[in-house]
Amino acid sequence: MGLKQWKVKMTYPVFTSPYSGVGIDFKFGAFERIGDRKLKYLPERPVKFINFAAANDHGNDTGISAAIKNYMGVVSTALSNSHNKVGTGGMGSLMAEIGVPTLTILDCLWINANPYPSLSTGPGTSYIEAIRVNILAASSDPIALSFWSAKNILVPAAIIKGYTFLDSIDPTKTVKGGLSQAFGVWLPKSLDELTRAGYNFTLDEEKMNIYVDSQVSNAGSPVNPLIWVRRTLLGIVGASLITVITKRVLKKKNISLFKKKHE
Repeated sequence: MGLKQWKVKMTYPVFTSPYSGVGIDFKFGAFERIGDRKLKYLPERPVKFINFAAANDHGNDTGISAAIKNYMGVVSTALSNSHNKVGTGGMGSLMAEIGVPTLTILDCLWINANPYPSLSTGPGTSYIEAIRVNILAASSDPIALSFWSAKNILVPAAIIKGYTFLDSIDPTKTVKGGLSQAFGVWLPKSLDELTRAGYNFTLDEEKMNIYVDSQVSNAGSPVNPLIWVRRTLLGIVGASLITVITKRVLKKKNISLFKKKHE
């Protein structure tokens, strides 16, 4: 569906682990080489993939780079046109085709909360323009994690920095405002692709359970995200571990992260 609808050229890594010597096919799982041309896949050795991403403003093309956009690191940019397809749900197509992460950890210790058209937006932002919020967030639902972290971490941090034009980083906004495509448009399109593939991810905050690790932070539940992030910025609380949990149920039976290659 994704390949036909969005015309995304799918590529993914195949390599040999330097630690175990086992071959890793990102889509089909672990394998061992038999001779020069034959592969034997090893379903008894399941591969788990942790998507370690950062939450940042990405400039005038996609608005936010977080759990979904981070899959750009999976494809070969020299062989794929995926970077041009983020705005139409291409990353969701890619994730649905080659496998969703077992877990996504979002690094929000330091973030770029400078929304477009700020001169300090995007990957080229100087380190001195970053803002420290001391948060790590994790979820098995990359859609929910992207949405929640943008709304409750990046947007409040941008407000604290004095910004009033927040369309590029606000997941509830669908106005392009100079972007190639609004974050609030392409994230739902990515969700549509994953939903069609059978994944029960969500953008609905009513279906998200948010937990703050009390052993790491005494911040409590971020009832008012603006006050909560402000307290963190002022150093009143330590680093926080936020866990975003949704009821992740696969609609299709016998669907796994890495599918066994058909004989």
